[in-house]
Amino acid sequence: MRNRKIIAIIGIFLVMIATATPLMAKKPYTPSKYYEIVEGYFNSGDWGEGKSVLDEALDEYPNDRDLLYLAGYYWWHSRDVEKARYYLRRSTLIDHNFRGDAHFLLIDLEESVGDYSAAICYVNEILEVQPYDKTLWLRKIELYRKQGNIEEANNRLRRLNKIFPNDTLVTGEYYAVLDQTIRRARESGDTKAAKEAVQEMLTITPNDVDYQLLYINYIIQEGRYDEALTAINNALEKNPGDARLMRKKLDILFATGKPMLAVETAREAARTHPSGAMNKLYNNTMEEAARIQRESDPYEMYAKIYGKNPGNREALDYLLKTAATKGYYDDALYYLDKAEAAYGKKPKYAVQRYSYLRRLNRDAEADKYLNEMSELYPSDYDIQLEAARLRLQKSAALMADEQYKEAIPLLQQVIDHSPEPDQVEVARRRLANCQVTMDIPERYRRAVNDTSKYAALDSLRQSIRMYPEEKIFVTAHSGISEILGDDLRRQRRNNEALTVLDSALVYDPKNQELIYQKGLVFEQMHQYDSAYYYQSRYIPSPSEAAQYNAHLRTLRSKTYTQNVQVGYHRFRFGDSYTIWALGTASYTRSNSEGLSWTGTVNYTARDGYETAAIPTAEDSLYASGGRGIQGMFDISKRLNDRWTIGGTAAVANKYFPKILAKVTGTLTRPIYTYEFSGQYRYLPDNRHMFSGSAGISRDFDRFNLMAKADAGLLDGIFFVNGMGRVRYYPVYGASDYIEFAAGAGTAPEISVLDYYYAPTAFNHINSFVSLAGGWLIYHNLMMHAGVNWSTLYSEKQDDAGNITVRYRNLFDIHVSLMLSF
Repeated sequence: MRNRKIIAIIGIFLVMIATATPLMAKKPYTPSKYYEIVEGYFNSGDWGEGKSVLDEALDEYPNDRDLLYLAGYYWWHSRDVEKARYYLRRSTLIDHNFRGDAHFLLIDLEESVGDYSAAICYVNEILEVQPYDKTLWLRKIELYRKQGNIEEANNRLRRLNKIFPNDTLVTGEYYAVLDQTIRRARESGDTKAAKEAVQEMLTITPNDVDYQLLYINYIIQEGRYDEALTAINNALEKNPGDARLMRKKLDILFATGKPMLAVETAREAARTHPSGAMNKLYNNTMEEAARIQRESDPYEMYAKIYGKNPGNREALDYLLKTAATKGYYDDALYYLDKAEAAYGKKPKYAVQRYSYLRRLNRDAEADKYLNEMSELYPSDYDIQLEAARLRLQKSAALMADEQYKEAIPLLQQVIDHSPEPDQVEVARRRLANCQVTMDIPERYRRAVNDTSKYAALDSLRQSIRMYPEEKIFVTAHSGISEILGDDLRRQRRNNEALTVLDSALVYDPKNQELIYQKGLVFEQMHQYDSAYYYQSRYIPSPSEAAQYNAHLRTLRSKTYTQNVQVGYHRFRFGDSYTIWALGTASYTRSNSEGLSWTGTVNYTARDGYETAAIPTAEDSLYASGGRGIQGMFDISKRLNDRWTIGGTAAVANKYFPKILAKVTGTLTRPIYTYEFSGQYRYLPDNRHMFSGSAGISRDFDRFNLMAKADAGLLDGIFFVNGMGRVRYYPVYGASDYIEFAAGAGTAPEISVLDYYYAPTAFNHINSFVSLAGGWLIYHNLMMHAGVNWSTLYSEKQDDAGNITVRYRNLFDIHVSLMLSF
């Protein structure tokens, strides 16, 4: 019995568990979990599986607004508008809570079926919650426009623009609407609507010249010129210098009878806002004002009278007299023809015609006519006076071209026919000048082409003393002196050149070419103060101005006797990220006697690095890192125009040569410049290096070419090195330059050893290329910059002592500034 009870109890328990299990399985998820699962299916494109889960979820939660939204979204995707509307609307009505997704989808749905009123209602429901969402407002405006309610759409857009006055999107929409309104109103002839729209447009684009002009034109059409003038002035305040607005203002001034005020306004506009358009506007304004003034000019009135009545003598006399006074020489010739036809040919008419032809630059015709009249009226004072004046002008031009033989007949005619004694006297003097000049021996006039220049100068000085009033001898003397002085300067016979030029300046003290040539001689003598003084007195032609000013600035920079220079180098090997640097500072002082000395301090600090088990010779010098300081002193002396000598001494503690000594010499010849040097270096690894160099350079206008060879001994190892350099000067005579250099040899380029010593580089081929430039920033500030690329024999070893690298690339960038004072 007891066992039966136990069995019954167990059975009841099992039934309860079996009954409870499906109930628990029915609600395994919350609505939000269902939403997440269904949304995931929809997003992945698995609409069928998502719908199955959604149906299950709606069975459990039929009034959940989020699940209802998903149902509406599903049917919207399936293009079942009615079912989509049903579920979406239910979603928005649950608890009257706002759900943006459902509302937005309803807006899209109603818009797609053309129910714009319903779509607007849903937009309004969202705006109750989000009243300042400009995107919704723009959507609502677009729906009104699709509904055909254009007026309401424009009103809403106008209000929205006032709410968001600085929003580019809203302003752009409103601008487009107003622009379309203006165009439609203008096409339909609705001037009032167009004007109102333009006024509204100017509230959002107050600086738009097109709409400003359109609005002003509407005011002018109404005859309100004062108001139009006020509006155009306001527009010009917003757009000063706008040629179209200024043209409109000038039109208003002309229309209101104020031509002179228009001219003054245009003149002021061209002055304050200079441009091609403003200058053209000013010219057109003057022409228009002149036309208005001319219509009331008596000359124009008499011209009309004479045109109607050619027999009116008063009109013809007035026109003939006034045409020349006003400069209307074509008119004057026309009325002169009429006067000769009416009253016959007269000498006074001949003189007038000649004058008018000359003023019209019809010189050949004028001269031919005057010669004919001179023969026709041999005793007329005015005609013969003009003919003599013409012959004197022509003779002067021929004499300037050294055509003395051709000038003599003209001068003889003046002497025979001129009624003025002064003209006759001038002709007699010029005739004597021609005859004397033609008597100068041929060897004098050919002296510029042979070795008789000195003899020619002596003879010309005698002629100057005999005929002091005849400038032709002074001109010839100056010309030959200039050529001779230039030749002597190029031969570096500077003192002789100065003697010749100073002698010429006694007779021709203001001759520009002689003064400039003297400055060039002083420049070659390194007397830069005197060179600057004389060359600055020269007045260049427009084509010479840029080159002249650049050279003068360079010359001025050389007048300073002191300078301070600071520089910086950065260099590293291409196979290493370690960057080493070097700084340098120097002070130089020189004097006018050619003595110059320089004190320099160089400083470098270098990081150490790990080496292989067996270090190389270079590792022993650089692996430990440290600082290096070098003190250097240079001195040079210019002995004469040809020779300059100099010397250098330097000491250092590390990285630089411990001791550096150098002597130099420079020989300057007319074509080539030669450089020599002897050098000694006590190197960082206690080795001794002796070297010498010889170089040659030559200038070619804007180019300088240089070649140099070095040779020396390093502890018994003989080495040689050669290099070449091309330097280009963009402006002839200036300091600015760009140069390229390259070289190779059995040792590094000598200057590299002064900041990086490679012990293993000798007795192997090494090479380098470089690019550098210099710029005279101001007359006392010069900048130099450049890059060097050296390929050095520099061994590197692995831990076993095997050589792994034999050649390495060393890159060097350097820049310096030099201040002179």
